[in-house]
Amino acid sequence: MACRVGKLISEPVSSLDSDTDILTASRFMADNNLGSLVVMDKQQVSGLFTERDLLVRVVGAGQEPTALKLSDVCTKNLVSVHYDSSCANAIKLMRSNKCRRLLIYKNDELQGLVNISDVAHALADHSS
Repeated sequence: MACRVGKLISEPVSSLDSDTDILTASRFMADNNLGSLVVMDKQQVSGLFTERDLLVRVVGAGQEPTALKLSDVCTKNLVSVHYDSSCANAIKLMRSNKCRRLLIYKNDELQGLVNISDVAHALADHSS
């Protein structure tokens, strides 16, 4: 049986409002052991905030975490994949779009996220 990205979702999507300040978002991520979270604006996905965004766009840029909102620093050009898509297709999308995470949708509803590490491990397991 082929590896499918929808089967790699292990937990519900964690999200915060786009107006949430970076310090609050960072604490939420730390408290919940998250590497990323979905940014919502008026109940619509508007971005993805990752540990890398925090390091590069906030800490590395010398910004004050309480002065910035998620909408100021989150990644907005998101790439998505259908729940039933193959893991091989997910890797191709990540490579062609130079991203490490994909949003997973089923019937136009966000189901979860998948990262490159999860997909690579799943592909390795399926090939052995």
